[in-house]
Amino acid sequence: MPSPGFTSAEKDQRMPASTTNHAEAEVDDSDSFDTSNTEDESSSDGHASTDCREVETNGVPNSFTPSTMTRWTIAGSELYSIQLIRSKELFQDNRDFSQIYNGQMFKDKKTLKEALGFNALKTRFDYRVRRSNHTRFVAICKKRDCQWVFRAGKSRNGTYWNVKSIESEHTCGDNGNYNVDFHRVSSHVIRQLFARKFFDPGRNIRLKDIMTDMKDKHGINLTYNKAYRSKDRALHSVFGDPWESFKTLPAYFHMLEKSNPGTKTKIETDRKNRFKYGFMALGACIEGFNTVIRPVIAIDATHLKSKTRGVLLVAVCKDGNEMIYPLAFGFANFECSKSWTWFLKQLHDVIMHPKLVMIVSDRHTGISNGMRAILPNGAHGVCAYHLAKNLKQHCRKQGDVIYHYYRAAYAYRVEEFDRLMAELKSIHPKVYDELVEVGIQKFSRVHIPRKRYHMMTTNIAESMNSCLLAIQKLPITSIA
Repeated sequence: MPSPGFTSAEKDQRMPASTTNHAEAEVDDSDSFDTSNTEDESSSDGHASTDCREVETNGVPNSFTPSTMTRWTIAGSELYSIQLIRSKELFQDNRDFSQIYNGQMFKDKKTLKEALGFNALKTRFDYRVRRSNHTRFVAICKKRDCQWVFRAGKSRNGTYWNVKSIESEHTCGDNGNYNVDFHRVSSHVIRQLFARKFFDPGRNIRLKDIMTDMKDKHGINLTYNKAYRSKDRALHSVFGDPWESFKTLPAYFHMLEKSNPGTKTKIETDRKNRFKYGFMALGACIEGFNTVIRPVIAIDATHLKSKTRGVLLVAVCKDGNEMIYPLAFGFANFECSKSWTWFLKQLHDVIMHPKLVMIVSDRHTGISNGMRAILPNGAHGVCAYHLAKNLKQHCRKQGDVIYHYYRAAYAYRVEEFDRLMAELKSIHPKVYDELVEVGIQKFSRVHIPRKRYHMMTTNIAESMNSCLLAIQKLPITSIA
């Protein structure tokens, strides 16, 4: 067992009291206890060293009674301040259930049944439950002439379960007794097989892949519903519950600000203290944007696909190497005027010179309302590609109209823009009126009040949403 933790009594008198580290005593089936050598802190003060191998447990020397909490009495304890040492958990919880043996312990009945189902899958033997209640669990082989019996029960003074007996080996054959519709393979068992594959969020595991893998490796026809439940439970075991994740987000934001100087985070809740909005921007990204990055920001929103739903708001830029530079991220329940106004307010607070910033987005009404409320004097440009898609609704069979629109939007001179717009008006007056209503300064490069450089679309924001596609199904804290 590890060396028990203790401190010198005289040392405690001279120094302020401090909390000692708890040590865990690991249970050994042998009659003797192997104790590592412990350096005696009081030897320098003139006290004789104590042999820590003379250990008594509950008054009986060199014996052990299984318990989740054990009191250790050390010879010469009058010289030391003794603390309570908790023993290591006695039940198995490492999810390796390839073998089940007599005396094996589990933390609850659910884990016991998962272990038995996993073992049945590995050994290819099906079983049926004969008796199951809050204190006993008895299973027999599916074949009635087989002598295999499994018995387990709940401990009297605890909550863990242990295997009482496994009476014999299977006598129904060596090749197993389950068919392709092995019903004992529950979604909890399949979750154990595929949980490790979900550690990488970028790895897209489809339900069809789970069904094919179970058929090829184990010869089991898995239904679509069971494959869906298995995938859902595997994600839950790796990343946690989506609803409980909202409770851990404030703690994560706190540690994010503490570990990254200059980081800005904020959470907005409603009157019932329920999550409403969230914002995060790393300090390094803020400093880089305020010093060397071109002041053109592309914003967009993408819908989350977890059980809690919601939207992810993204604000990105371009660095000197024309690479995507993430600036800020936000979480909201819906994409509306209130959510965009709140997000733009937080973005405004982290920007050093907001009046010099150019915002590029699609024609969502919430963004326009947020710009008028937060950045009334700021420049707002419309994505040329999204505007072209809106114009196609008026002229689906006239390709020349979109061609003239793109040439006018990307024109560098006023004379060229006026000529192309005049040609567009003669070809399709309705499209011309639509562009005038949108605002010439919002889509024309030559009329923009700020430097837009060559960022005429929100492609970098769409690319960021594409990169985050794999994590959209995760809980909110895992996404952050």
